[in-house]
Amino acid sequence: MKNVLIYLVFISLLFSCKKKEVEPQRNVTYKIQCSDCYVYYKENGKPKSEFHQNSTWSHNFVGMKDSLVLVYAMNTSGQNQFVSATILLNGDTLKHATGSCPISGTVAVSDTLR
Repeated sequence: MKNVLIYLVFISLLFSCKKKEVEPQRNVTYKIQCSDCYVYYKENGKPKSEFHQNSTWSHNFVGMKDSLVLVYAMNTSGQNQFVSATILLNGDTLKHATGSCPISGTVAVSDTLR
């Protein structure tokens, strides 16, 4: 009888424990559209930058919950152009903006991952 009681207590404790929720995957992609740009971005809180990038530039990483996602692009071509920046989350557009001044051609987009 004692063994049965211990077994029942153990089983009840096992089923009463909360199971840890699985965090969703946050695949983040940054993209820009321009012919020659300076790009500044954050990857899980770490600032990074690259010079002389164009529309083929993109950056992918796995984002952490509550982290800031930010991408900034500035025209450095010497030519008038509009500049666009996009943040994708798991393949879907999270934020997008186009710089409305073709001379300076600067754009920034940001959000917080949930």
